[in-house]
Amino acid sequence: MKLKVLKRFHDKVTGALYNVGSEIEVSDKRGAEILAAPGNLAVKVEGSKNDEPKGKEPAGDKPADVPPESEGSKNDEPKDKKNKNK
Repeated sequence: MKLKVLKRFHDKVTGALYNVGSEIEVSDKRGAEILAAPGNLAVKVEGSKNDEPKGKEPAGDKPADVPPESEGSKNDEPKDKKNKNK
């Protein structure tokens, strides 16, 4: 879970000192503890890796029907240099 620090605090578990504005990556369990602590220490950053639904890949900008082997550029070296004709 990714959190953005709103108030400077000392993490009692890790001993780290977190400054205002920094973004930290913690386990879901530890993130829940920090969010539940009095003093409004941090907020959850939306869109962090652990927030995405499991089993789904994030949507990319390439169409789903493009086969993976057609993804190279035209300047790629041929795989078998022996068959290269000039």
